[in-house]
Amino acid sequence: VHGDLYLMSRSTLFFGLCAILGIASATFGVDYSTLLKNSIPCLVSNGYIFAVPRGYCSYGDVDENVVENIQNAWNGGMHYVDAVSYTHLTLPTILLVQISVVAVSLKKK
Repeated sequence: VHGDLYLMSRSTLFFGLCAILGIASATFGVDYSTLLKNSIPCLVSNGYIFAVPRGYCSYGDVDENVVENIQNAWNGGMHYVDAVSYTHLTLPTILLVQISVVAVSLKKK
């Protein structure tokens, strides 16, 4: 028990010092649901390196802008691009269908 407390207090001290001294690593990105065309290069020039456009809407349809948003993000210079999908956690089958539909939509373009 004493060893666990010692390790925990050292970890707390280390992370506390990092927070106080500002020692951290951060990555900037953007999560969005609207169509972004000309904004991506501006975001990239300001340090954003990843984009996560909405891929599937909460009401059950593919976002009509997802394919263009993904293409615009890559073409605009983002290093990492993904898509976010909203679904109920107890319905993994629906999530797999959503991912498949978005993937097929991307292949068509």
